[in-house]
Amino acid sequence: MDKYINFIGMYCVQAYQNDKGRVNVHATVGSTRAKGGYNYEMNLPATYKEIVPQWKASNLKVTKKYLRLAEGLTFSFSEHRSAVKKLESKLTKLNKQ
Repeated sequence: MDKYINFIGMYCVQAYQNDKGRVNVHATVGSTRAKGGYNYEMNLPATYKEIVPQWKASNLKVTKKYLRLAEGLTFSFSEHRSAVKKLESKLTKLNKQ
């Protein structure tokens, strides 16, 4: 599986297969790098504290580096597409607010 990257406003949705064959699905914030990724010094709750309540209200888990679905970070290969769609749907709605 190639790494999946999709930009939605200020969000960068990423999915990639880890070494155990499961797929990590998460979003970074403020990334403008063409290949995705995140700023290693980023602290999302501190930097975007005014948006954190909106993320949590959308049932997203906020970590120091990225946003993920409350259901988890890693999914089986067969489940990862629906997880990506669900995350992108939530971020699209947030982007319109």
